[in-house]
Amino acid sequence: SYEDYSNKDYSNKENKFVKIVEEVDNEESIEYEELEYEEDKLLILSDMFSLNEGLTELNLEDSELKNNSLKFFKIAFPKLQNLSKLNLKGNNFSCSLEFIEVIMMLPKLVSLNLDLNENFNKKGCVFSGDIYLLEELSLNHCNIACGSYDILKFIEICPRLVSLNLDNNGLNEEWMMILEQA
Repeated sequence: SYEDYSNKDYSNKENKFVKIVEEVDNEESIEYEELEYEEDKLLILSDMFSLNEGLTELNLEDSELKNNSLKFFKIAFPKLQNLSKLNLKGNNFSCSLEFIEVIMMLPKLVSLNLDLNENFNKKGCVFSGDIYLLEELSLNHCNIACGSYDILKFIEICPRLVSLNLDNNGLNEEWMMILEQA
């Protein structure tokens, strides 16, 4: 959690971010509340990751992060080698090769929530490798039926998947038969 700085002067912004980070030092779980500017979000996250390398759960729900945040994640995620649960619900990620590469940087990831990422079913992706430990994947409200079948390729690289939520995607019987093969 962090103090509300919305009515305060941001001229000494760096010191305020340090104070925010000190409040979450050595936590096992961090809930990330929405900030107005993407740079502010990424700065706070970077500091949190540096101070909390033992983090096991990370909730970035409704953070308004997009695929352009992936460059930051490529730097920050290798610090989170113990992360097992990641919530990216309600952002604007797409199922790109870069996104999959970032997820693969989390070797202990067991649960991934991508609900309400309506652009997730991007066309034309080719994935290699596996996300070995991922057991739970939630893709509720991701417009899967409206896009290509690349989401099936993503599911195929998760060999230990035991829970898959595809609610509210408008999937028909033909799509479900193809999914069963994946």
